[in-house]
Amino acid sequence: MDVGKLNSYFGEGTVLKGALRFKGLLRFDGQFEGEIHSKDTFIVGKPGKVAATINTGNLFNFGVVVGNVEAEKKISLHAFSQLKGNIRTPILMAEEKSYFEGGCSMPPLPLDEKQATDQSAGLLDAPTLPPGDISREMSMQEDIFGERKKSGGGVLSKLILIAILVGGGWYVIDNGLIELPKSVNQGKTAPAPQTTSPKQVEGELNENRTPSETESKPDNNAVLTSEEKAAQLAGEIKQSPGNPELRLNLANLYLGEKKYTEALTSLKESVTALPDSSDLLLLYANTLNATGREKDASVWYKEYTSLNPDTDDAKTNEGYAMLDRGALSKAEVVFNEVLSSRPEDNRARLGLATVYSKRDMNEKAAEECQIILEKTDDYAPALNRIAWVLTKQGEKLQEAKMYSEKSLAVFGDIPEYIDTLSEVHYRLNNFDDAITLIEKAISLAPDDKYYRRQLFKFKRAKSAN
Repeated sequence: MDVGKLNSYFGEGTVLKGALRFKGLLRFDGQFEGEIHSKDTFIVGKPGKVAATINTGNLFNFGVVVGNVEAEKKISLHAFSQLKGNIRTPILMAEEKSYFEGGCSMPPLPLDEKQATDQSAGLLDAPTLPPGDISREMSMQEDIFGERKKSGGGVLSKLILIAILVGGGWYVIDNGLIELPKSVNQGKTAPAPQTTSPKQVEGELNENRTPSETESKPDNNAVLTSEEKAAQLAGEIKQSPGNPELRLNLANLYLGEKKYTEALTSLKESVTALPDSSDLLLLYANTLNATGREKDASVWYKEYTSLNPDTDDAKTNEGYAMLDRGALSKAEVVFNEVLSSRPEDNRARLGLATVYSKRDMNEKAAEECQIILEKTDDYAPALNRIAWVLTKQGEKLQEAKMYSEKSLAVFGDIPEYIDTLSEVHYRLNNFDDAITLIEKAISLAPDDKYYRRQLFKFKRAKSAN
């Protein structure tokens, strides 16, 4: 699937109602009800739920669509997607295990304007669902918004191999936003819709962007591998080193594939080259934080908030400063304030979990971590925190070990995380492993007296056994 460069992205948690008009390529992972109009490409991501009358150039459905769809060029239904409504398009592609229910009209592709007019004159229009029935259909269908019902119906075909490329444009929303979105990302590459996660790095960039004129157009006759796309972007960055959009696209390409070390290398180079780019600074800080480099991230959060002092990120910085001073009540107030306006803020929620953990309110701390991991299952700070909470409770130690090991998956040299894993092994009576791990932590932080006390505790336990 060669569709060009993604311009607009509405993340999971976005809820819109009204008429949506856009140009370029838009991916929607949230919920939408109303009408959609575009001559270009509309992608419904795997989490997406759309109840709408759709008129577009191309539709790629990975999620749930209820309503009539007319696509001038193509409709593509991917595995486990659902489409209920009448469709009209010259090309229909359907993977195995996709579900379609409704009427289908397939006019031939126009050879020229006159011929297309002549050919379309004799075609029967597909019957339409009344606009009012769309909402009712959505509410009545448990298999649409709840767990999918097993059904023998649907369209089955041979597996279609698909790759996604992404490019630019703009969008307009009528009737507005009725709930705060988790993310409204524009001008950046999102993770491939067929994967099970965006899992998105927190702090998605919410600034409207217009693609740079320096961006080269992709070859629509070729499907590039991720390595080729990265090489292409790297070449464009070399030609236009002052263009932050290109650098953001490259970083997000790596992040979409969970190539965190490559993303961090690219972002470090980018913030060095463009130290006044708020978007790059925030993405670098968020990526460092999400992969466990919390102390390094705090430096870059300060850089970002020095340019953007009136943001939730600045408030979150204050909350962590209060945590460091032991002002738990004040920190709790700040974190809750941030979460009231930005509930998807993983860093603020982790701060709240840390407050609970320090008060020995372990169940509440674990709950906050689980909220994070439900949408970002590889968020290292939450993995480490929940592992520590379970270890302190002395319960579910094997689960704690799994969380702890996963927290070290990107960077295995974080002393605090290594200490957590060593404590898990100590509780499991794996004293040799505990000693080896804490000695590694000491080698990384030789001045930390706590790690040396841990080593003494582990060796004494080994001797006693």
